[in-house]
Amino acid sequence: DGGWSSIFEDRGIPRPQWLLSFTEPLKPSYPFESQLSNISTALADHAPGEGDKVVVMFGTQALKTGGQNPINSVNLVEDYDIATRRYINPYHAYTTVNGVNNNLDGFIYDEWM
Repeated sequence: DGGWSSIFEDRGIPRPQWLLSFTEPLKPSYPFESQLSNISTALADHAPGEGDKVVVMFGTQALKTGGQNPINSVNLVEDYDIATRRYINPYHAYTTVNGVNNNLDGFIYDEWM
């Protein structure tokens, strides 16, 4: 019947819930899993138990700079990866980090950041 995802539901325990947004640049310099692990660990240290929880939104770039021709100033990023690591790896990183600290409430993937 539509509406918000259940990851934003009130679970009866008053606590902060964060929505963190990450983007994967075309040429990543620092792994997403490391970034997420650092934040998750800091929150676990700050609010152990049923403290702060996090919903993670992760996006990959859909546009890139084009060529010299003004009509091509912005192009779509072409993805020829048959195994779709661009989609799978961020979710695997999320589940790995959540397995350690158990303070991640949900994962949203956005391809058009």
